[in-house]
Amino acid sequence: MTLRRLIESLSLAAVLGAGTLAGRTALAAPLTPEEALARAVDRSPELRAALAELESARLGVLGADRARDWVLRASLQGQYAEQFADTSEGATLNSTQTVGGSVGVSRTTEIGTVIQIGLDARSRWQRVNQDVGTANEIVLGPTISADLSFDITQPLLRGGGTDSVLAAMRQARTQERLAQLAKDESASSVALEVMRAYWNLWLAEQALAVERASLALTARQLADVEARAGLGTAPRTDVLRLASQEAAARQGLVAAEALLAERQFALARHLGVSMREAATLSAVGVPAAPATAPALEDLIALAADGSTAILQLELQIELARERVALAADRAEPRLDLWASVGAGGLWTEGPPTGLALPGGRPAFLALVGLDFELPLSESSADAELAQARADKRAAELRLQARSETLAAEVATLHRSLTTLQDAARAAAVTASFAAELADKEDQRLKLGTALVSEVISAQQAQREAELARLRAEADVALAALELDHVSGQLLTRLALTIPTPNPSTRTENPR
Repeated sequence: MTLRRLIESLSLAAVLGAGTLAGRTALAAPLTPEEALARAVDRSPELRAALAELESARLGVLGADRARDWVLRASLQGQYAEQFADTSEGATLNSTQTVGGSVGVSRTTEIGTVIQIGLDARSRWQRVNQDVGTANEIVLGPTISADLSFDITQPLLRGGGTDSVLAAMRQARTQERLAQLAKDESASSVALEVMRAYWNLWLAEQALAVERASLALTARQLADVEARAGLGTAPRTDVLRLASQEAAARQGLVAAEALLAERQFALARHLGVSMREAATLSAVGVPAAPATAPALEDLIALAADGSTAILQLELQIELARERVALAADRAEPRLDLWASVGAGGLWTEGPPTGLALPGGRPAFLALVGLDFELPLSESSADAELAQARADKRAAELRLQARSETLAAEVATLHRSLTTLQDAARAAAVTASFAAELADKEDQRLKLGTALVSEVISAQQAQREAELARLRAEADVALAALELDHVSGQLLTRLALTIPTPNPSTRTENPR
């Protein structure tokens, strides 16, 4: 039996053993890459934090949208006052009772117009006691008054126009898009780390199978040579050589088992599996050869359009522009045009049956004016404007630097992937030749026509070639994942969709 056949049989036994163990623990079943990724995404603290930040950003949009809704204000007051007077006619005590209230609504429009509508009403009673301490009391009233007002203020410079009023809404929307990109970046990073841990575990398992097969083959050959040596048809030196080779194979097996445990611990951390149960984890997927990568120029352009890092920096520039526009508005003089109109009525002696004004009509009030405010020297708003412009320049330079770095990263990863694919093909050919040579030497050993040293050399070359082939396959898969992550295509390539939160308090789309 050749080393390749032994590896296949031992790998099958390992899978069957894991399946038997699955009856004892739910985590013992071998994991496919999709299952490992789904489990890791479902419990990832980093991704859940990004989702919480996205929900917070969406609630911020909702709050900015509702900041200009109608607001109701109301108040109620009561007052009692006494006034004592000592006149030539005697002591007089006057008391006044007043009950009043006001109600109004206000809002700010998209162009900064402040609208206020209010109603103020009061009811007043007056008691006059001309002889203090007697029942000689005169009650006057009630006197009822009401005033209806409509006030409007339109900023003409500072605070006027949609650029200023809707700045908070635009910034909130940009923050929401930034949070969405941060969520995608977190999901892509989690997926990359999980897949890296998964394929490293797969490689460790395959390497362990290679070491076990190598040990089994060497043990079988040692037993054959020992039997022939007992019959005097094989020298004792051949036994010693194979015994030394078996000892080395056992050392390799111990190292492979230790590496497997280390890789199981690494994947368990992503899956939320306890370290005690990590030994049950097993990878059954096979690295798929990546599709042919596009031309480097196309890949760089694709990365520039899809990289979450680039998109986040572009949104940072957009936020900086909004801050510049808002700071420029705050640095302008204040010039407000305002107007107020109102109507008032007065009723006396009982419920309102008529206005106690000439002609029975209400009293009207109309006012219009301009308010102007201008700092006499440079203000803090001017400093804020200069700071906002500096922040915008910094954001633009960060985007330029990141774009140049991204292009270099994509070119490096593209070249590395191409090199690793060539190396994987070469490793497969080398492993095939090494397996054929080792098989021939094993057959010669059975016939007694081969030197043991040549057999050991061929089998060692086959073992190393097989390990190199497996490592090359894993390296190609990991390089392709890394390239997809950097270019922002990993979530699409893995068909991974992360559900996004919908604030339960949101009743309508932001205007």
